[in-house]
Amino acid sequence: MNKHYSPIISIIVPVYNTCNYLDKCLNSILSQKFKDFEIILIDDGSQDNSLEICKRYATADHRIKLFTKKNEGIAKTRRFGIEKIKGQYVIQVDSDDWVEYDYLYCLYHELIEKDADIVYCSFINEAGNSSSILSQPKISTNVDGIKLLLNGELHGSLCNKLIKVSMLDNINMPIGNVYEDLAICIQCFYTANRISYIDIPLYHYLVNNNSISRNTQNLVSLSKKIEDAKNNITLIEDFLEEKSLLDKYQNELLIRKARVKNYIYDLMYNSYQDFYSTYPEANNSLAKLKYVPKKVKLLQQLLLRTRI
Repeated sequence: MNKHYSPIISIIVPVYNTCNYLDKCLNSILSQKFKDFEIILIDDGSQDNSLEICKRYATADHRIKLFTKKNEGIAKTRRFGIEKIKGQYVIQVDSDDWVEYDYLYCLYHELIEKDADIVYCSFINEAGNSSSILSQPKISTNVDGIKLLLNGELHGSLCNKLIKVSMLDNINMPIGNVYEDLAICIQCFYTANRISYIDIPLYHYLVNNNSISRNTQNLVSLSKKIEDAKNNITLIEDFLEEKSLLDKYQNELLIRKARVKNYIYDLMYNSYQDFYSTYPEANNSLAKLKYVPKKVKLLQQLLLRTRI
């Protein structure tokens, strides 16, 4: 193969401790009907045998470019991947998800046919033995698309969006691992000349409660999520202000900010549970105490819906 060859599509696959899902993910990509692609496979410091699986696939197929790095999270891993791509268009696949065999074919042909800069599709939520198709709204304008991204009606993931690589040249890349997809999508939607949609479920999104990125039990992780969310909302807010769009999207930004409260609630609840599992006598004795600080009463009522 010519080392200067540039594929049409680059697929970024960040990997971190997903050895139980990685074979299914990579096999679904390698069996694509559309063949002209490269896989930028990045092991982000996995502690299981994910790297060994990556090496096996990279050895077997020249389209896979394997990179390894210390663990830094999805945002920095994605940025690392973008720096390595050689394709004209780019998409991301999470390493615990999988795709339909015509995933690339349908997205690419829609993009070419409509002369679009971005094309997105529906996807499928996979939760245990149940699957549900999540169709996405079709947008009429870029402005409409940004509104739907902010309020959550349009999924902010990069995994169901094929994007022209040149769209990424002048955007501010987010650092944190919460709303990082959203920050990229909003900037790309703003600059796109045309955005197209196909109502075909091509991407399988695994609802994996044990995933590191979805784990709400780790207190340090929750604190980091809150900080990341704030940073990326600020990035989005600054971008909209720069484009004189801040007033237009104030309500949608409020919705997005309010969603951070979910992480704050999780942090409070898990901190509370962690403390009282260590000192159960403190929890059991509250009802017997004559004086209980108002803050403690409010916290119990909020988190446990109990009265002292």
